[in-house]
Amino acid sequence: MGQIAHLKRIDQATFEEVLTLEEHPSAILEALDVDKNWDAIMYILGRGFIGREPTVNLFMPKNMVVLYEDEYLQDGIRYHNEQEISELYDVLKNFDVINELDKLKVEMMNKKIAYPIEVNSLSAIAEQIITIRSMFASAVKENSIIIGGIEY
Repeated sequence: MGQIAHLKRIDQATFEEVLTLEEHPSAILEALDVDKNWDAIMYILGRGFIGREPTVNLFMPKNMVVLYEDEYLQDGIRYHNEQEISELYDVLKNFDVINELDKLKVEMMNKKIAYPIEVNSLSAIAEQIITIRSMFASAVKENSIIIGGIEY
């Protein structure tokens, strides 16, 4: 097994329910599971750096509705607020997926990420990046919220 990542777009009313009820959203507008490609996507979007702002928090947003907390653990629903969505969209809308993948050295990337990929999976990763860009574009246009997470 391993860590898998997801992004989900929800509307403001559903987000208010999440905040009020402190439970997972009842309605999801869009969802994307990227499985173990999350670190490759972050590496590619970070142009060779997984920890580059603002994409470092793409799948693990800083904001959280806390569902459980004790002295050892804090768990909840992580979300991007409007400002973060706008910042990430600015990066994504100007990101030339094809050009960046053409320049990518897969062997070098595989040494720096947790889940090495095969060259033949680059087209699937490109599609996932394009879907992420589309999701953030819809969030900006419709004033939606995006929740994300990396889970086992």
